[in-house]
Amino acid sequence: HRDIKPSNILLTNRSGNSIGNLYLVDFGSVQTVASKDSGTMTIVGSYGYMPFEQFSGQTTIASDLYSFGMTLIYLMTGVHPAELPQVNGRVQFKNTAISNRLIRWLEKMTHPFLDQRFDSAKVAMAELKSKNESHSDDSHLRPVGSKVKIYRDQNKLEIVLEKYVITVMNMSLILIIPSIIILTGFTSGNAVGVCFALIVLSLSIFTVSSVINTNSLRYKIISINRNSTIRIGFSDDISKPTRWTDPSSVNKINLLVYNAGYTFDNYLNEKRTVVNVNNAITTYPRLFMYAGSIEYEVGNRTFHNIELPHLSQGELLWLGQEISDFLGIEMKVIYPTPKLPPESNCGGGC
Repeated sequence: HRDIKPSNILLTNRSGNSIGNLYLVDFGSVQTVASKDSGTMTIVGSYGYMPFEQFSGQTTIASDLYSFGMTLIYLMTGVHPAELPQVNGRVQFKNTAISNRLIRWLEKMTHPFLDQRFDSAKVAMAELKSKNESHSDDSHLRPVGSKVKIYRDQNKLEIVLEKYVITVMNMSLILIIPSIIILTGFTSGNAVGVCFALIVLSLSIFTVSSVINTNSLRYKIISINRNSTIRIGFSDDISKPTRWTDPSSVNKINLLVYNAGYTFDNYLNEKRTVVNVNNAITTYPRLFMYAGSIEYEVGNRTFHNIELPHLSQGELLWLGQEISDFLGIEMKVIYPTPKLPPESNCGGGC
């Protein structure tokens, strides 16, 4: 169509609670508008409603979806899209009556880059009607069975990770009083004292076993704001307020790196012969954000004595893509070269 905007959408037969019928008009823009022989081009569209690629005549279905998304933004804000502020080419709009999920959907509809939008109205409708609780932009990349959740709106991206915390208490403090009672009972020499000591001993063993095996579920939350403030927080109940650590303010996150990891069990020596390694070396995949010399790891193994499960390669790639889209920076993928162990020296007997 090339020129979807409010004035090209007509409403008819409206009465009572009926919204009536919708008609899209003015299909004159569908005609060929470029003259390649003369090197000139006529741009068809309306400023504020047309995407960047339309200025060079490279329109697709996703270009119409962009225009339709801008039309919806105008209807909800009452402000012409050209008059709304922009950050990295993205129109900034906010309306308390709009759910975060609809905001994310509109952001994808109106993404400045063509390949980041929905490629058809059918896909856009399917996403709008889906019941994914994560509210993420790249939910299709989320591995099946992943317990990681992402919550995202225009100004904030939150990553929620589940962790199991093993409770470890000072055994000396737990056993000191029972030990005194048991020692007194056995040295007293009477039957009542011995029986009482045996009861205390049994209860002590049960208590120690319970303490060692106690573990609880805790959530780690990584919150990234568009103003480049990163906060790390914890919560025993995700429905309750998060306990935030001191926020780390940085100028701007300028680098996102995914380390693919590897399993190293053999290599080729200088003679191009395969040499097997007795003990295979495995390096797990890792995801980092950098702000200058400051490093932030997503899904690191331990944090404040919390046991973290290793996130899978698929989970880290998904999280990396989410962060890349949100911050507007490219995710760099590196494949580290493992250090070769020294070859065994057989003293000339090999």
